[in-house]
Amino acid sequence: MTCESRQEIRSVPETRSRAALHPRRRRKRDCCAAYRRKMLSTLTQRQLTMDSKTYSWFMRACEKLDEIQRECVKWADAPSNVFQGSRRFAWSLGYQDVSKLFDDFLDIWHERMRPYKWSKETMRLVRFEHQRDYHSFIFVEIAKLREAARLELDTHSDGRSDPNIPLFDLLHPIIANRAWDLYTAAHYRAAVETSITAVFDYIRVRADLQLDGQQLVTEAFKLEGGRLVVSTLETESGRNEQKGFINILTGAYQAIRNPLAHSTIHRLWQKEAAEHLVFASLLARTVDHATGVDQLPSEV
Repeated sequence: MTCESRQEIRSVPETRSRAALHPRRRRKRDCCAAYRRKMLSTLTQRQLTMDSKTYSWFMRACEKLDEIQRECVKWADAPSNVFQGSRRFAWSLGYQDVSKLFDDFLDIWHERMRPYKWSKETMRLVRFEHQRDYHSFIFVEIAKLREAARLELDTHSDGRSDPNIPLFDLLHPIIANRAWDLYTAAHYRAAVETSITAVFDYIRVRADLQLDGQQLVTEAFKLEGGRLVVSTLETESGRNEQKGFINILTGAYQAIRNPLAHSTIHRLWQKEAAEHLVFASLLARTVDHATGVDQLPSEV
């Protein structure tokens, strides 16, 4: 690295006060904090009926994921000269090695979770070769890991079914992270619009496409040459399921997201908004379970 490029990197402030954070970065931080506060509030009510070792493992895993998410946000918002320069010099400015943090997380993770084969998508992201990989890691992998940890925690609860499941527990982490604050603040229109937008953002990241609306759905899930498979394309039933999900996503975009984004006459009440958030969560979970084409078993 030349002296000039080192001097250019040194010109980047090492720290920024909380008040000076970029608005987009501040929203990410506040949204993550609000989501975690709500999750912890819900978990505190169950703690007495849970295995204390599992609860301790869950808290340590969440704390490490929070640390990884904070660092991913920093790297995603870093000036390009910091990302493209010497990593060691960037670390001296306060940027941590996220790959190392992820290795530390795996040490905690494997205390209770059996090792499993990570997808090609995950293995590509954890190398963080491109700056956009940090954003993708937050939006895809961290959300899935939080959900898997929560499910592991639930399996060690007292096992009693609750006929009155709290709304927050029904929401996919991506939906809760993006829309919960708006919902609790009674911004129901914005919460619903944001939840549907979050689903399409998730598809965009998982399919690695820079499209929107019906064009995004078609390219991501089309039967020939698509990027994601909901179930299987080897049977008529599986192909029908794929086509049905395409229609559901297209309808959600055209009948929910577009009217809310382009008109002010649609008023939503709390119950309607809650139902829409659960619907968006169902869509997000289906995207979760969809298999990337590069993950499908190859023919022998």
